[in-house]
Amino acid sequence: SVPCIPENQMPSVFKIALSETTEIPANSEMIAAGTFSEHQPHFSTAMIEEYSNHLAERGVLIAKTVFDTFNKVVPLRFINLNSFPTNNIKKKR
Repeated sequence: SVPCIPENQMPSVFKIALSETTEIPANSEMIAAGTFSEHQPHFSTAMIEEYSNHLAERGVLIAKTVFDTFNKVVPLRFINLNSFPTNNIKKKR
């Protein structure tokens, strides 16, 4: 007997957190390392989409990114639209 879970009942939203506190220079784009906060996806390819407007309200956007979930590091692509560096974007604890 092998327990099975239908694909439509598996989680499809996963939390990703920064690996370290990050500051993005003014008018710049950068890629920062992230990690899965909880469990890792069961599939091999995923896409990052911004979930909240918290960063956008501060002039920072996260690009949609397709990545391989089998890697331990998740690439988070940020852009700072401000003419000043961001306040530090903190990693989750």
